[in-house]
Amino acid sequence: MYKCCVHTNFIRNIFVSLLFVFPLLTKAEGTVPHLSLNKIHELVVQEQFDKAIYEYSRYIQNKKSIGSRTKGVEFNVMAEYAYVLALNGMYDGALTNLDRAIALGHEDKKTKMDKIKAEKLLRFYICQVYQLMSYPDIASTFAKNEILQPDWLTKQQSDAFIQKYKTFPVVNQDGFSAAVTRANTLAAQGQYFLSLTIFQELIENFPNEATPYMGQSKVWETLGYYDKAAELLTEGMSRSKIQETARQPIENHLNTLRKKKAETTMPPFGSSLAEADILYIGGMFSSDYWSFNGRWGRTNYRKTGSIDLGLTHMANTTYFSLGISNYVKVSIVSAGYGISYNFQKGDPSYTIKLSAGLSVLSRGGKGTFDWMYAFSLTNHFKQSGENAVVPMLGVSLGFSNYFAKREKK
Repeated sequence: MYKCCVHTNFIRNIFVSLLFVFPLLTKAEGTVPHLSLNKIHELVVQEQFDKAIYEYSRYIQNKKSIGSRTKGVEFNVMAEYAYVLALNGMYDGALTNLDRAIALGHEDKKTKMDKIKAEKLLRFYICQVYQLMSYPDIASTFAKNEILQPDWLTKQQSDAFIQKYKTFPVVNQDGFSAAVTRANTLAAQGQYFLSLTIFQELIENFPNEATPYMGQSKVWETLGYYDKAAELLTEGMSRSKIQETARQPIENHLNTLRKKKAETTMPPFGSSLAEADILYIGGMFSSDYWSFNGRWGRTNYRKTGSIDLGLTHMANTTYFSLGISNYVKVSIVSAGYGISYNFQKGDPSYTIKLSAGLSVLSRGGKGTFDWMYAFSLTNHFKQSGENAVVPMLGVSLGFSNYFAKREKK
């Protein structure tokens, strides 16, 4: 960070350029028309899966741009997308998007589809994906509850797709211990279908190990399939070498599972993250300047509004600042603006700042690493002339942590 003397026209040009680019950044996603769902369905029926996948991704991205990370995207579209990815052999993506579909739940009021009917449709796509992956046991478990054939695809067509495109994929590439850890972590993060699949591969490759059975049992329990959970827990217990004293709590839980009635809808259905609180911590440093900054606000994973608090040291003076800011994120690109009041003893001022840079999602998906290039103007109330307005250029580094809020039903 450094102070510089900039000609008035240069400052004006910077502001004009940024104010011109910022709206373009926020609207860039909607500039190219996308195909209608009916046209995308035609591509699928014609087995043009590559084109259909491309159009689904554009359709979903355009819907996301309307609202939050998930609002505006119909659950059934996300499930269709997962199905077509599986038809094209992209199983990791298929399973991930099934989890997104189950988290979205039923939000499409236009169709007036009730939640039970909506989940029947979702189960159809889940069954199709697992049949394409040659896991008939998993598919039949989901099919025990009634499924609903979509209007745009006949049963004859979907059955033909299974016969033609069924494969035997390998999702897990880790060793046994690492795979168990990963599967448990995925389940804890709400990625149930990927977790279920990894456990299934472990069961088939290590049939005498108890851990995969017990791990998959927990996933089935979370999804509301208590009979299946009890069956797998029993299988795991028969292979377990734990002492009798440690078995009793598991036996008690097994009895509880056997008494439970199957859920009409899967408990995670409709648990999407609509918004989240966000806490940002970051700073900027140089030889004669440093600052620590914190922001607390709300985000819908695209737009973020926050209250800002800062501690700055410059020119042998340390002062606090308080302000507000707003940011917009498109993919990994983020841009924003803010205004703050600086509590400098004997020399109060306010700062207007424009920022742009990269915001990269962390591996666990709980936050973003933020790198920003900032341009600011600080106006000192008690000074005049060229010292009254001070332009600044600098780079900030920080991390934004999301504290998710569940959608109210």
